[in-house]
Amino acid sequence: DEMNRRPTGMEELQAMAGPGAGPDGGQMYIDGFTGGEMPPKSSIREVRINSNPFSAEYDKPGFGRIEIFTKPGMNNFHGQVFGQYNNEYFNSRSPLLTQSTRPFYKQEFFGANVTGPLVKNKASFSLDFEHRIIDENAFVLATTLDSSLNPQSVNQAVVTPQSRNSVSPRLDYTINANNTLVVRYQDTRIGLDKQGVGSYNLPSTAYNQSTVENTLQATETAVLSAKAINETRFQYLRSNISNQGNNAVPTLNVAGAFVSGGAQIGNSGTTVNNFELTNATNVTHGAHTVKWGVRLRDALDRDTSVNNFGGMYTFFGGIGPELNADNQAIAGTQLQLSALEVYRRTLLFQGLPAAQIRALGGGASQFSLTAGVPTTSLNQLDAGLFVNDDWRVRPNLTVSYGLRYETQTNIHDFRDIAPRLGIAWGLGSGGNRTAKTVLRFGFGIFYDRVAETVFLNANRYNGQTQQSYLLLNPTFFPSIPTPAQLASASQAQQLQPVTGNARAPETIQASLGIDRQINKHLRLSAQYVESRG
Repeated sequence: DEMNRRPTGMEELQAMAGPGAGPDGGQMYIDGFTGGEMPPKSSIREVRINSNPFSAEYDKPGFGRIEIFTKPGMNNFHGQVFGQYNNEYFNSRSPLLTQSTRPFYKQEFFGANVTGPLVKNKASFSLDFEHRIIDENAFVLATTLDSSLNPQSVNQAVVTPQSRNSVSPRLDYTINANNTLVVRYQDTRIGLDKQGVGSYNLPSTAYNQSTVENTLQATETAVLSAKAINETRFQYLRSNISNQGNNAVPTLNVAGAFVSGGAQIGNSGTTVNNFELTNATNVTHGAHTVKWGVRLRDALDRDTSVNNFGGMYTFFGGIGPELNADNQAIAGTQLQLSALEVYRRTLLFQGLPAAQIRALGGGASQFSLTAGVPTTSLNQLDAGLFVNDDWRVRPNLTVSYGLRYETQTNIHDFRDIAPRLGIAWGLGSGGNRTAKTVLRFGFGIFYDRVAETVFLNANRYNGQTQQSYLLLNPTFFPSIPTPAQLASASQAQQLQPVTGNARAPETIQASLGIDRQINKHLRLSAQYVESRG
């Protein structure tokens, strides 16, 4: 659904940028910062896609990189408002529903932007606001059993309310003739209700999810001389994702028929505090433009997971005897049973010994449950240093070369040295004649950080913090055993250790391309890119 995706504008930018190499794909930068939500469209000044793909300033491969720059405040007041509305009366009927009336649907989207001066020629501001409500439907198409244990179809639409609100002010302040300060804040709140419902999943499995993300960014730019500029950027990003579901009762999964019971996500959530500090200096000297700098990032994660603490019974199809009108087994017969029929026979013969129920074609196929300490915390720091030189060798030849070094905590990998090289050569230029054909070549090594979630899971699934249990052909349906009772069964535990010699993912990328200006209206480009990871 729409709220689970990024805003449509982000999808369009990703399509234009193309697929990014590496395990995490491309990366989005907002005013030079990593992470964070895409700002409102009305506040965007400029978007750069795949700009200088092999610059040592960036950690990610340039193909697939998106750089977004927001607008500064203006010396005159300007503003705009926009909106759109839609409901079920503007839509066709759903082919998935047997009912003749359209299910409820609503979409509201409106926003505003205002910008102007605070102190003339000294300070200005901009303010963006967006509000979005989408009440979509999840379609349940399942088969359950009625009170007489007869199959009955469930065909209904469940309204899944979704909302997104974003407020983003920005302040531009001229400290003196050589120093300027930009401060930007963004508050984004997303609410997703009745998640997890649809297809075989009945409404009882629904859970609600809320996301609150607060971002504070500050950028100070200092003009050191006519040829040197220093920029310091700081970002604090706090993200909180909260899930509310009922896992006080187990989930019942009858394969190919229905899923009912509780939402095993329970009351789980993640709080992340990210700090990012970057300092970069740009110096122009003759034909050289040299830029060097350092970036430090610190992530503090606190993750609470009670997923499957209520347990889950699963029924698969099986083989059982044919039953007569009195539900007695017909000797010498064997039938292929659906999962729903296996479940029906389990209820039908409930009260008999477990072995007899299974001989009659009933019985759960497996039971799983997780227990232990819900909350796990982690701290991860990473650093990156770079230097890059754009050398204009001749008016029609530019060579960009540089070196980047990265490292992080939680792994013992200190070998992440990344050389970069890019060449642009204009053919046929001379005098006042500009080149109509440009050859481009690039090469670089890039490293991805090993995500915090890898180490969170390693701490959680170490055999002690949380224990996972999986029993085949359980004999205790529908009662729920305690973790101590399950532990006595000596089941194997889920473990996710991180090897001591883990290394950061590495991508080697090279490209060769040609641009040809046909006339003032038409330019052709061809490019070959190879990535090895």
